[in-house]
Formats: sequence, C-alpha cells, structure tokens
Amino acid sequence: MAERYLCKITIPSVQKLITYSKKTIDLWAGSFIVNHIMKEILKNIKEKYNPEFIFPDENLLDSNSEIADITNISIFFIDLEKEKIKEFIENTENLFREILIKNLLNFEEDIADENIKNLAEKQIENALNIIIALKKYESDYIQTLEELDKYIATLKGFKYKEPKYIEGFKVVDLEIEKNIFEHPDYKVFMNTIYELKPEVIRGAYKCSVCGERIILGATSTDYRGEKFWENLKKKYKIKIGEKERLCGFCLGKRLFRDKVYKKREKVPSISDISMIPVKKKIKENNLEREILNIFKEIESLKDERDLEKIDGEYLMPTFWENEKNWKTIEEDSQKAEQVRERLNEFYKKYEKSEKYKIKPIYHYAIILMDGDNMGKKLGILKDYKIQKELSKTLSGFSKEVKNIVNKNNGYLVYAGGDDVLALLPVDTALRCAKEIRDKFEDKTKAFYEEHIKPQYSDNMEYKFTMSAGVVFAHHRLPLNYVLEQVRQCETEAKNKGKNRVCIKYIKHSYSYAQITKEWDKIEEITKFLKTNIPRTMAYQYQDLVKDLNPEKELFKTIADYLMKKKDIKDDIKNTIKNIVDFNEKDDFSSVLKILKFLNENSLEVKDDKDNAN
Repeated sequence: MAERYLCKITIPSVQKLITYSKKTIDLWAGSFIVNHIMKEILKNIKEKYNPEFIFPDENLLDSNSEIADITNISIFFIDLEKEKIKEFIENTENLFREILIKNLLNFEEDIADENIKNLAEKQIENALNIIIALKKYESDYIQTLEELDKYIATLKGFKYKEPKYIEGFKVVDLEIEKNIFEHPDYKVFMNTIYELKPEVIRGAYKCSVCGERIILGATSTDYRGEKFWENLKKKYKIKIGEKERLCGFCLGKRLFRDKVYKKREKVPSISDISMIPVKKKIKENNLEREILNIFKEIESLKDERDLEKIDGEYLMPTFWENEKNWKTIEEDSQKAEQVRERLNEFYKKYEKSEKYKIKPIYHYAIILMDGDNMGKKLGILKDYKIQKELSKTLSGFSKEVKNIVNKNNGYLVYAGGDDVLALLPVDTALRCAKEIRDKFEDKTKAFYEEHIKPQYSDNMEYKFTMSAGVVFAHHRLPLNYVLEQVRQCETEAKNKGKNRVCIKYIKHSYSYAQITKEWDKIEEITKFLKTNIPRTMAYQYQDLVKDLNPEKELFKTIADYLMKKKDIKDDIKNTIKNIVDFNEKDDFSSVLKILKFLNENSLEVKDDKDNAN
C-alpha cells in the first residue's frame, strides 16, 4: 500500500560550478545546465508519480526560458510503496547520470581516441552529483523537512570515485602501479605520483577554466595535448581560446549551447556588456556607418552592416594594440594599427562634444541578489500549503526580473526563487538592482499581508527584504575572480545588517573602493552619473584622517572643510553627506571614489559643469 513521503532533491556545488567561468558562455551554461537537468528529472517524476510540488512552482517545469528560473533544490510530496523507495531513488539517480552525460559529452563525435572519451565521461560524471532524501510524512511538515535536511547534510560532498583512476586519467598506469594506493595518506599518495610523473602535480596541465581536473588530450609523450587541442580548435575556433585546454566537463559546458541547446540568441561577451551604452549612443546619433567603415579592411568584419553583431571589444582601441588579440581574427599588424588609429580619431572627435559624449567604456557590472533569511522564514511556515503559495509568489517575481534587466540593457544569467545574477553596463546597474529589490518587496508584500500577517503579526522575520552585491570591474579582469568578488560583496551586505547593497569597483590594476549602503541611498548615488566631483578630494581626506582615532564629528568637519575648499555646491555637498556614514573613518573617501568612478564611466551629459570643480 502506498504511503505519503516528503522528498527533497538537491544538486550540490552549483555556486562553484557558476564561479568556474572564463567566458560569459561558461557562466550561462553553469547555471542553465543544472536548471535543465533538474527540470527534466522533475518532469519525469511528475509523469510517473503525480507528486505534489512545493518548490519549485510546478508551472515552471514547462517553461522554455533560456534563463535558469528554478533553483537546484526541489521539495515535493510523493505516494510510494515502501518497497519501491529504493527503486525510485536508483531510477532518479540513473536518469540524472543519463541526462548529464547526454548533455555534456556533446563533443563525443569529435574524438576518436577511446581513452580520451573515457576520461571525458569520467570527469563529467564526477563533476556533479544528485542527493535524494525521502521521509515518511505523518503530520509535522517542518519537523519532517528538518530531518531530511540533516540527512542531506551528511551526504553533501560525499561521492565515490573509482580508486584506479586519478580523474580516470592514466598518465600513470595505476593498474600496474597499484602499490601507490597502499598509502591512505593523501600527501604520501601525491608525493608518490610526483616521483613518477611530476608534470601532473605542477598544475601546468590542469583545466584552464576550473583548475581542478586534468586536461583532455594529454598523453605520456604529449603532456600539453598539443595535437588534440590543435585539431579541436580548428573546428571550434571562436569557442576555445588560443591557449585554453579544458577538462571534459568544462569543454561540454562551453559547447552546450551550440551543440545541445541550439538557441541562436547571442550570449554577450563581457566587452559587449561594457560597450552597450557606447553602441546605443552611436546608433542614436546616426554614426553607425561612420564607425563600421573603420573596419572595411578587416576581412572578418568588412561586410558587417549591423553594429550589434560586432563584439564590443572590437570597438575598443586597446584591443588592436595587442598582437594576440588581432591574431585571433587572422589580421596583420598594419591593418590592426590602422584600425586603432581610426578608432582613437573617432572617439577624440566625439568624446568632448556636449551633444554626443561618446567614448569607450572598459568596465561593466555584475549584480548578485538574494532574499534575506529565507531559510528561517520557511522554517517557521508550518503549513506546507503556505510554502506552496510562497513558491508561486517567487515564481512570479522571477518572471518579472528578466523584463527589468532587459529594460536596463543588461543580460540576465539566472533568476530562480529569490536569487538573481545579471550582467549590466555601469550606468544602469545600480538602478536595475534597486528596481529588482523593489519588485521583490512588492511581490512578497501581498503574500505577507494575506498569509503571514494574520498569524505572525509581531514577527519581523516575515517582512521580506533583499541584499545585493554590485561589482563594477574592468572587462579584462578574470571573470571567475569578479564572480568571487561579487559573492563576497553580497555576503558583506548581509553581514552589515541585511536589506543593503554592497558596491565595489575594481580597476584593471586591481585597485578598488567599496561601500555598503541602505537601498534608499541608491537614488542619490546614481545622481553622480551626471555630476562631476574633484578627483583629488578622496585622497586628501585619506591623508588627513589616516592617523586619527574614530570620531564622527571630526570626520564630518574635515569633509566639510574639503568640500568648501573645492567649492562644492550646497545641494551636492548635502547629498554626499547623506550618503556617507561618518562613523566609519574611510567611508567618505570610499564614497567619493565610487561616485567619481561612476561619473567617469558614464556617457551621461553633465547637468552643470559648475556642480563641482
């Protein structure tokens, strides 16, 4: 006889999968693949078992969105006979592996060597795992869910790997060298491997993207896999960088969109995101033909008549200064120098113009957002039917996010539940983050009023808020580094009291400034896209306060003195003081640096040259 079980399924380590990205296509695939696999599994379960879904909203399973719109966790009720539980788990795990291999071993036809195929399959299989937990449901939903969570916590990170392989890679023939596995100590094991094949340990042949798994194509006589990658790059020239060598999982992730998903909408590059405002200005002012003519001698670009189809990086003079860049499109130094000079002339002509204000923008923004204390909120909702309503509310929010990001000229990577990751131009990023946060509060407010307030009117934990990290970064900085930085910023926003946004810029030199502010300060900060402030004031303030003990009124006095000395207008001065927290010694200088950065990376025509000298 079938009994009712609460089931929770999770695919762990998703954030690591997303962080391991060198290109935006890696970033998109890292989030979408998990979304795709989870949907396929849940649709299969829905068809066979007719479960009652709590998370995600069941309607999302049939969504054809190319943006990840569900999370890596699912919770549902399922009716099963006790004897069928093992079969259910095994079937689901087998389906997971089948979908994983089918979608990521998408380059199998390009590889003749069976050993390389086996390595790729082994790496893909070991890169992700699925955890399935079931508990018989009596009546207490929260207690049952807590027991499932404890069980899942013990399994996370555990995954059996066949001991005869180091990632399935037989640079060292482990079937012959069995004695190395007599040492349970990992350090002893690695030292033994080092003596046999030191080049494996040095890390020169680890995957260019994840840095964890060994590259495909390496042999005992060709440790770099030169021959293998030379052949593969001929076929996938645009997709694989000149010096890139990937593991099976990261190669499958890189090719997934074209080989499996086959969507034609372009995933913009980081440089494209940076240059969106520039392209927009060029088109608005009917200068498209003028800039396209600059590339008339470049074979791969000469026939292009749509500015949107030219990567933003090609519009940057700095691209044509670097030999390794223009060689990727098989051009010579003379033509590259000609393009660089013409681009510089174009921007020089239009940058100083009050009408046009066109210059290359080398920075972009990543925003990462997350609802505050969502786990705690869910933990107090004892009625699972209310949790289902919350799931529907969050589903409605996710659908709205893409429209907000598109309106602000950005690219949405994922919006699942209360999580958001998006790439945006500098000039719209903060406004976009604020609009997403406002939409989150609007959507959850109605839910709060209808389902929560009548039962928990005095419980402030049920007032939904959202925190965010916003990082402005130079387009040449490693994407995985910037992703780590934005995650740290989101954490900082939560640590500083939640319902806040942590803003950071990082220049090409890795110099940076960082501030954490309440959401109501965003509108005032964005005013400085149009308002100039003196470059030196932040550093003068730093010099004056560096040896002082924290004293709020003294810091205010010093800031007032400097702003008066620089002839800052009263309205601008008051806006700056309202943004700054003078309880923190360095906040005034950090705020000024952020404001100056925003101003320098904006194509907005300044309201008044005399706002600040």
